Amino acid sequence: MRKITRTLFVVSVVLLVVTQLTWANLVNKVASINDVTIKFKRPCDASVKNINLGDISITLSDSGVRSHMNASFSVDAAVQKPKSPTWDCMELHWLQTVWHLDPPKPTRWDGTKWVDPIIPIIDPPNPGWDYMFDDGDITKPNADGAGFVDNKPWYYNATGEGAKNVVGKSYVIDDYPGDRTDPNWVGWSTYLMAEAKLTCPDDPTCLKPGEMLLLAGFDWTASSANINITDTFKAPSPFDVDDITKALANAGFAGWTVYDGKIICCIPEPATLLLLGFGGLVLLRRRRGKAD
Repeated sequence: MRKITRTLFVVSVVLLVVTQLTWANLVNKVASINDVTIKFKRPCDASVKNINLGDISITLSDSGVRSHMNASFSVDAAVQKPKSPTWDCMELHWLQTVWHLDPPKPTRWDGTKWVDPIIPIIDPPNPGWDYMFDDGDITKPNADGAGFVDNKPWYYNATGEGAKNVVGKSYVIDDYPGDRTDPNWVGWSTYLMAEAKLTCPDDPTCLKPGEMLLLAGFDWTASSANINITDTFKAPSPFDVDDITKALANAGFAGWTVYDGKIICCIPEPATLLLLGFGGLVLLRRRRGKAD
C-alpha cells in the first residue's frame, strides 16, 4: 500500500507540473501521528505490555528558494522520564531516507571518490554529502557537516537536533532542503526509531544492539512549486523496513538490522537490582518478625 501511495504521488507531481500556478510566498502543511506505541517488558521474565509513548506533530513550510521540515515527538506525560523505566531500556532517534532525487544531486563518498547516490539512501550517508565538506575533502567538514560525520545513521548534530532533544520527553528534527529547478523534486521518508539498551540477551523477540525498531514516520516531498506530506504511517510497515534496509546498504552503514515488530526488553540496572534485593530482605525480615 505504501509503495502504491508513492507511485500515485509521482503521477500527481507530473500533472501538477503541467498545470503549475504561481504559489504564495509561504505554503504550510501540517499533519500528526497519534498514539505511537511499543511492546515492552521489564524484567526479562515479565509479561509484555503495550505502551503508548506519545504523538508526532509535523509542519512543512516553503518560502522562497528553501523549504523547512520540522517534526516533533512529544512523549506522553504518563511515561515521561523519570516516571517510566522505559528510558533505561531504549533510546529514540530520527532516521531519514531519500527515495526520489532529481538534479542537482549531491554525491557521496565511496572510500575513494564522490559518486552518484543509489536510491533509496540514508540522508545524510556515511560519511556525509559532498557539500558538507570544504573543498571535497572528507577530513574537513564544514558547518553543515559538523556532527553528522560518524558511523551511525541517525539524523543528528550537536548544535541542532542534539541540542533540542530532551531524553524521555521530546525529540525534534529539522531539515532545510533547497529548491530544485522545475520540474525536479526530492522525496524523503522521516522515521522515528528505537535503539535498545540493557536488553535481554537470550530472548529472540527482544530488540538487540545493532538492531533498530521502526515506530512511525511520514513521507514528504519538496520542489520549487510545492512542499507536501504525502503519507503518514505507524509500525508494522514491512515496505519501510525493506526501504530502510536498502538505504542503509546504499549509504555505507553496515551491521544494522531493521525491525517493525520486536519488543523493547530490559534488564534492570545494577542499582535497581540492589534496591529490589534490599526491599525483599526488609519484607522478609518483617514477615519473620510477625511470625515470632
